[in-house]
Amino acid sequence: MIDNKVTFEMVFPIEPYRNFKLGYEGSIEPNETYTEAAMKAFDKVMAAGDKVYAALRLPILSATPTSPLSEIAAEKPIPQDQRIRSLIDDVCSCTDLKILESYRLLAKRSPELQQAYDEMLKKLTP
Repeated sequence: MIDNKVTFEMVFPIEPYRNFKLGYEGSIEPNETYTEAAMKAFDKVMAAGDKVYAALRLPILSATPTSPLSEIAAEKPIPQDQRIRSLIDDVCSCTDLKILESYRLLAKRSPELQQAYDEMLKKLTP
């Protein structure tokens, strides 16, 4: 059986959990390959999608989208000693015993942090 039809459908996002779907069904011309017909269908669906986006005043999607990851600046990791120093400052600024107790498990990671925790625990315990 020779299939001489090509179908292409695509879902276009409008906003979170709202989409619209466009499709195109066409026949393959006698001197046309299936790939050429599929690309023609793709182009027609993308053009129709661009028109819908324009009518809704939404940014037009590109046929070859860029990665959003390339636009996100990678944060440099904070050195371990700086993280420990920050936690020690947080422990020393505690004014409530319940808040201080939330640092109990973290305090076991470093002797300096454990010492700061123990000192604040003595200060805040009645």
